Amino acid sequence: MVHDGPVLTIALNDTAAAALATSGCGSVTASYEGLASGLRVRLDIGLALLGQILVWADCTSSFDGAPSSFPDLTAWECPNSSFHLEGHVPVRITYVDDAPVIADADQVLLLRQGLAITYGFDALVRRLLDAGAVRCIVSVGDSNATFRFHSIRPGEQHHHRELDAYHQEMVAVVDIVDAVGSGVSPTS
Repeated sequence: MVHDGPVLTIALNDTAAAALATSGCGSVTASYEGLASGLRVRLDIGLALLGQILVWADCTSSFDGAPSSFPDLTAWECPNSSFHLEGHVPVRITYVDDAPVIADADQVLLLRQGLAITYGFDALVRRLLDAGAVRCIVSVGDSNATFRFHSIRPGEQHHHRELDAYHQEMVAVVDIVDAVGSGVSPTS
């Protein structure tokens, strides 16, 4: 079977895989159609390339060829692409001792929405022909959930290779790579 264009590969830690399996979603297949309206608005912002840096089109951070205080380009991209899923998906957050707490069922919803946004995100990457291989990282815990992305570059990795090292959160790594094959795997 020959694919034309980017291919998505998904890696989950055991916590995320178990949560999806026990929630009746044994498959990690997500649908852009089921995406929360707040995340659709986020995707509508679009993407832009600033030299070798991939950012949301509304990014106001100064790039100027940085990494400046960052060790590499990926370290610059991660905080500038990251946002909290719970700010865009309707979930109930309670507070215990002034700390936010997200119920287990809502954490699974955030994980599923984080995976769903990658399908719409894939379309944005396809529009930027020079975007290259891109990694999306979804992280969901009992107090928050984040989505972030960065270009995949040799020697630059900003997550633990062993996803099960994340014991307190559900983690999904989604790589969008050229079908021809870049030799990139979700944990490399």
